[in-house]
This record gives sequence, C-alpha cells and structure tokens, in this order.
Amino acid sequence: MFWISIILGFAGGLGLILTNVIMGSPPTIIVTLPFLVLLVLPLRKLVKGYQIILLFLICLIPMDVFAVIPGADNSTTLFKILFPFVFILFMGDKLLGDEFHMPLNSMDKWLFFYALFNCILVMIAVNQLQALDTMRRYISMWAMYYLFSRALAKNSWPDWTRKAVIFSAAVSVLFGLKASIDGYNPFSELGVGGVLVEDVRITGASGIDPNAYSILLIVALLWAIVCSMEENDKFRLFYIISVGLILTGIALTYSRSAYLTLIISLMFLLFKVRKLLTPTHIVVLLLLILSALPFAPDSIVDRFETLFIAEQRQSDSSVQRRANYYNVAANILKDHPLLGCGPGNFPVLHQMAKYQDAPVLVGVPRMAHSMYLTVITESGIIGFTFFAGFLISTYLRQRAIYKRLQGRFNFGLALMCSFTALLVMGLFLHLQETKYLWLVLSMTRALDNEGDREEKLDGPGQVQGIKA
Repeated sequence: MFWISIILGFAGGLGLILTNVIMGSPPTIIVTLPFLVLLVLPLRKLVKGYQIILLFLICLIPMDVFAVIPGADNSTTLFKILFPFVFILFMGDKLLGDEFHMPLNSMDKWLFFYALFNCILVMIAVNQLQALDTMRRYISMWAMYYLFSRALAKNSWPDWTRKAVIFSAAVSVLFGLKASIDGYNPFSELGVGGVLVEDVRITGASGIDPNAYSILLIVALLWAIVCSMEENDKFRLFYIISVGLILTGIALTYSRSAYLTLIISLMFLLFKVRKLLTPTHIVVLLLLILSALPFAPDSIVDRFETLFIAEQRQSDSSVQRRANYYNVAANILKDHPLLGCGPGNFPVLHQMAKYQDAPVLVGVPRMAHSMYLTVITESGIIGFTFFAGFLISTYLRQRAIYKRLQGRFNFGLALMCSFTALLVMGLFLHLQETKYLWLVLSMTRALDNEGDREEKLDGPGQVQGIKA
C-alpha cells in the first residue's frame, strides 16, 4: 500500500502539471487533490512530531516576513505550504485511528452552525465573488482552530504553545526596536505615524498593520504576565524579561485601540486576582502609573490627537470614519436584517450611494474595522446569534478551566485575560482573519478537553503539561 500510494501520488503531481498547462489553474486542485493526499499519507509514518511544525508556524506569525519563500511572490508563504501538509497528516492519523477522538462541545457546535450558515450565505450574497474569496480565508481560520485544538491538546503541547507565543513576540519586538532606532520600518509600509507623529510605528518582523500587530503583542504580554506569577517556574526570568520587551513593543505601535485594550485587560486581570492584592500593592501600582505618565513620549500624546485630526493619506479623522461605519451598517441592516449582505460584502456596500451618507466616500470601499459590525452586517441577526453563542460558550469554558486548574495564576487565567483583550479589540478591528484569535480559541478548546480527560482518569486536578 505504501508504494502504491507513492506511485499514485506522483501520478497526481504529473496531473497537476498537465491540467495547469491544458486546462488552467482552477481545476487543478479538484483533479489532483485525491492523488496528492495519497502522496502525503505515507509520510505520516516518517513525520510523527508534526506538532513541532505547528509551533514553528506559530512563531512565524509575528515574524511573517521570514515565511515568504525566496524567489516566490509574497502570497506564497510557508503557512500555505506547511499548514495543509500538517492538516493532511493529522486527518490521516485521525482516519486511521492513531489520533484520539475529541467529541464536539458547545464551542464546536456554535462554530459549526456559524460556518455552515456563512457557506449558505455565499449563494445569496450581493457580490458572490467577494463572498467566495472571503470564505476561502475564513475556512482557513476555522481549519486552524480545528487542527490546533486537536493536535496541541495532548501531553505538554499547550505549555510549549504558550512558550512559543511569548518567545516569538519578544523576538519580533527586537526587530521592531531596531526599526524604531533606525527611523525606518523595512517590514511594513503601514508602519508610519499620523500627521502629528513622526515616529516609526513598529510591526515586528511582519508586514501587517500596526494595530493588528499590537493585539498579537497584547495576547503574548498577558500570557507572559500570568506565567511570570507562577510559583517554581524555571522560565520565570524569561517571562519577566519578555513582559518588559513586549510592553515596550506595544507602546511603539502607537495604536490607540491597543492602549485602551491593554488597560481594560489589565484591569480585568487585577479584578480576577483582587483577593491576593493588599492595599500596599494597590498604592504602589497607582504610584508607578502616576509617576510614569510625565515620562510618556510626546508622540503617544500626539497620536491621540489624531482622533479628531485627519492622518496622512486620509481625508477624515478616526472618529469621523468610525461614525460613518456605524451609519453604513445601520443602512445595510435596513435592507438585510436577518441574513446580512454576505461574507466580505461590507466594503462592497460601503462604497454604494444607497448606503453611504457621506458623498465623498461614495466609490471608496472600506472594511467595517469592527468584528461585531462585520458579523452582523454580513451574516445578519441570525449569523450574529451563532457567533455570539460561540463567544459566550468560549468564555464559559475558560472560566471552568480557570477554576479546575490549580493555583490562582494558571493558563486558564491567561486565556480569560487574552480573550477579554480580543473582545475589546474587536470593537476596533476585523479580527476574524487574525490568527491569534483562533489560537486563543483553539487553546481554550484543547484545555477544556484535556481537563475532562484528566478528571475522568484521575479526578479533579491539574491538566497535564500545564503548571499551576
């Protein structure tokens, strides 16, 4: 069977070439996919530690410039090559019975119905091509959730996952610090300041938007803070150093939404551990904050002034843009209240005079810059209900994990804090295509299942691989 699969796999590769020459690119995947699967499946015997590949991909998220293959276009990255490879390996193990079965929980069910509903919406979307393109990206994120939540659920992989997230974020900040010192960000053309800010907005070693980069750092920061509080952890010094580096990186993104998100998430963290805080702790913390304010760079203060002043390359201020998004969303919901306008179609309708109240923005496609506005306008009230159910179920699972794990500072607390940060940042960004959102969700699902398995075997206690 091994050699038959190899021969058929190479036959699929030949078919890949022939169909690309004769028929063009569209039918290539359909024609050759069964053969390529047969080629990959025998490799499962040779590649058993594919979780290491997943950790490698996680480390590349805040440093995605290193994922670009030399000589290829920017869209051809290691993510698009390695992720499908690992996914097929995992599914091969699952189908052949080598992987443990993880039953669907409430998170999985809510997400399944939301995903299925969006697939149906493609057929009735205002612009079906735009909906298909958006669904392609959404499906990749949902596949990431499924793979990470299953493949990284066993043994010590959740613990190594959080180390990979913190390490990669800290290293990426070092690249950002160099860019800030040099006064030029070579990784992203988006890393420039507003009209009142001359400083470089760092994006690590990635080409993503500084605001999107900041949420990656906030998640890593909260995980590092909680990990640094754990007792008898030999990596504590690493976590403490990472906290300082990542906090500096967040400041240098000059992201107003990131500052607000960080404040709220830290307040949530303090609330969760309030019983451990003495009046002395609170006084010292307040004094540190108040003493640091006079030393805040003027550029950060200037950045907040751009809330009401148009930035470079913009004809309107941030407040005006966001107010306009809500007006357009309200107009869209009048015509598409239950089913929405279809995945990825908010920018399409944003530029239409029928939905746009500002004449200067007619013909200008813009994202909603809000996860919630995007969901409710593109999938309607029904889709928003499924999505809200998914988010609520996630929080309830995280709270159960936090109570089940030993110690006041455990990974359950880190997940709750980072999820809170993502929910807040969702007010300002479209996060459904943000990998760290699905990473946090998948780790929640992984620990929820691992905790159930541990309780069945040993009774209530600490999840394997996660230190209290």
